[in-house]
Amino acid sequence: MTWKQLPPMAWNLKALLTTMNVATGPAIVTELVLYRIKVDPTVVELSFDLEGTNHGRHGGLSKLQITLACNTGVTHVLDVCELCKQLFLYETRQGVSVKKIFENIQIPKVIFDSRQDCAALHGEFGIEIQGVIDLQLMELGIRECSVERLWGLERCIDQYLPLSESEKRIWKFYKNGGHEYCDGDYSKWQIRSLPEVLVDYAANDTVYMPHLYAYLMEKLKEKPEMMTLILTESVKRVADSQSLDFVTSGSLAPPAFFTRPCLDDEENLFKR
Repeated sequence: MTWKQLPPMAWNLKALLTTMNVATGPAIVTELVLYRIKVDPTVVELSFDLEGTNHGRHGGLSKLQITLACNTGVTHVLDVCELCKQLFLYETRQGVSVKKIFENIQIPKVIFDSRQDCAALHGEFGIEIQGVIDLQLMELGIRECSVERLWGLERCIDQYLPLSESEKRIWKFYKNGGHEYCDGDYSKWQIRSLPEVLVDYAANDTVYMPHLYAYLMEKLKEKPEMMTLILTESVKRVADSQSLDFVTSGSLAPPAFFTRPCLDDEENLFKR
């Protein structure tokens, strides 16, 4: 990681419910990549997430979801099962691909809990992703209560984003619908055509990630030492996930967050 601080969010975001751009062909890959290369690479633009069958180094990926901060009302839902390697290797006439964007350390990529997803990208497609900023670790950096246990995305959105009751209700409706449909059977992510309830679930996973990043960044902007810790631990998470003996995630926070940088010169601002 070459950044010393977390990169800025350049967009004035609105909390919008998402529409879906579901893709099974390379045309959307071109559109997505062209969006990305128009943006200053030093600002946060791309949020992503993956779904699949117990995905990790040995699971099976089904969907890649990407939301761009410049266009937060749209989630690109890319079919990994249909496109396979073409999704990542297909290049535009400018010679840019999703793989090159993912492996470019200068382009920040935002995700919530990178471990399983980065393990899957590496194990299944050999993608050595770099430039990852983990929202789950950013949340630890602002939390004032116990930091021993990690929080999930839903809890973070509930806790920090000023969504209307209608927005929260609809977002949770799609999330709960996906959980109830799978009921622990993640092989259902391999069904084609993918059931609409799972497409809705996938699309809504990333729609509020840019907003969450903007909120957390605002809280962290005067805490450079914490930014450094978050970046360091984000890199470590990715490196660990790409090791051959990586097995699974866990609910415990990284030990580095148990004793945090002293930010007020009097006492450690954060305690277990």
